[in-house]
Amino acid sequence: MAQRILFPIAVVVLTILVGIFLTHDAPEEELPAEPEEVERADYFLAEFAIHHHDEQGKMRSILRGKQGEHFPVSQTIQIDQPHWQAESTDGSIWLANSPFGSFKRDTQVIILHEDVDIRRQADEQRPPLDIVTRELFINIDNHQAMTEERVVATDPWGSAEGIGMTLDYYRDRLQLHNQAKGRYETKQGE
Repeated sequence: MAQRILFPIAVVVLTILVGIFLTHDAPEEELPAEPEEVERADYFLAEFAIHHHDEQGKMRSILRGKQGEHFPVSQTIQIDQPHWQAESTDGSIWLANSPFGSFKRDTQVIILHEDVDIRRQADEQRPPLDIVTRELFINIDNHQAMTEERVVATDPWGSAEGIGMTLDYYRDRLQLHNQAKGRYETKQGE
């Protein structure tokens, strides 16, 4: 009779020990990470323009794009082929473009990604100025365009280059941050 009771107990104990052995040596399976929720555009734009006006209501800048996608959570418009134009207080026109950009509506910041070409058009007071850089941040409220990338600025008399810049396009002032150097030539007789 003792054997009858002992046998089922031995089977249960043996099953428990085998289960512990198998689960202890088995590698832990990593649970797949939950995919991050990707923000989706809620509307699309084609051949569009965003206008910015000063306190007096005068239009000071225009951001144009070939195509755009608006993302509601981040309040961002992703832009293909952005073209930006601004006017300084003395009437100089600044133009900038790049292959790709974005506009943050909540902070009023335009970001021109990759290669950026900036140009101040010639006027009666100044010659044209061409600036080449990358990753340009334009703060509409502060009237400044900034980058920490290499900058090369060229006009008819020479060029200047450096690492990083702040361009106050409202007052036509360009400041190179680091490693600034330039080469300028004067014409004979001037």
